[in-house]
Formats: sequence, C-alpha cells, structure tokens
Amino acid sequence: MASISEKELKDLFDLVDIDKGGTIDSNELWALLKQIGYEIAPSDVKRMLMEIDDDGNGEIDFDEFKQVMTQGTYKPDFIESVRTSFKVLAERTPTAENVPPGFITHKQLRRCLVDYGKMSELDADTCISYINSDGDDLINYSQFLDIIGK
Repeated sequence: MASISEKELKDLFDLVDIDKGGTIDSNELWALLKQIGYEIAPSDVKRMLMEIDDDGNGEIDFDEFKQVMTQGTYKPDFIESVRTSFKVLAERTPTAENVPPGFITHKQLRRCLVDYGKMSELDADTCISYINSDGDDLINYSQFLDIIGK
C-alpha cells in the first residue's frame, strides 16, 4: 500500500473544506460522508467530529485531519483508484463531442458524481462550479483532482 504525502492530504482536506475556511465543520463532514455513500444522522456526524476534534473548537483543522488520516484508517489506494477512474472516463469521451484528449465534459463528470458518487444534482453542480473558473465546458485531470482530492 502506498503512503500518502502531506500535499495529497492537504489537497484532500481542501476538497472537504467546502467553504475554504481552513477547518472542516459538521456540515462539511456530513457532506463528505454522504458523498461517499454513508447515510448518517447529523447527531452521529457531530459525535464523530468531537472524537477527531482534539482542541474542542467544534471543527477539524488540518493537523487533526492529518492525524486521523495517517493512523491507518485511510486507504491510500483510494488515490490510485481516483486517478484510474479519471483516465478511464477521459478515454471514453466520444470524439464527436470535440473533447481534447485528457479532458472530460461537465456533463460527464456530473453524471458520474450523481450516478456513482450518490451526489444530488445540485451538489454535483456546486462541486463543478468551484473548480471551473475559466467557464469552459471541459475539465482536465488537475481540475478533476481539485473536485475529488489528489
């Protein structure tokens, strides 16, 4: 099993930190759990957060996140599966859509996030809008990683 670098952890943390406030609150943690398929009560999310939150401020900072993620509960193989998923999706892009190699469309990513990521359409659109500052309909690998974490 590969180890995860601090940069990769930071990228993942930044993905979960939806409001970019530098911490993960219970709503952001709940959104993450929902996105990866866990249906969990808000009270359980708050309890989980309290277990991770060493300083008791009600939010998870990067140091607390890093500590949890490096205790063996995180599977770094996730990173490789994400990379592989993007490559497969990019390779399946129909040439009729005039999509350059290595890119996918917003429509493709949205469909994957909704169908396979169990996200609502609104959540998928929100994720995509966070990373698409250039306004085109194409997402490259780097932008994709900004959505799902490296």
